Amino acid sequence: MRLVSLLLITFLLLGGFFIISNEGLHVQKTDERNVFIEKYSLWIIKLVSQAATITGNALKLDWLP
Repeated sequence: MRLVSLLLITFLLLGGFFIISNEGLHVQKTDERNVFIEKYSLWIIKLVSQAATITGNALKLDWLP
């Protein structure tokens, strides 16, 4: 369980770092910090939505022989 938590935290941190580097944000500035929070929140929402879609599609499949 500890490994899964560590991998999840690492994935979320790397996602945040990619957003900062791709957008060229300086998180010390309040305006750019707000942009980061907005983009990071939208990324998390999109991630959860896509995971729910994949899970829903997997549940709809006929798994019995």
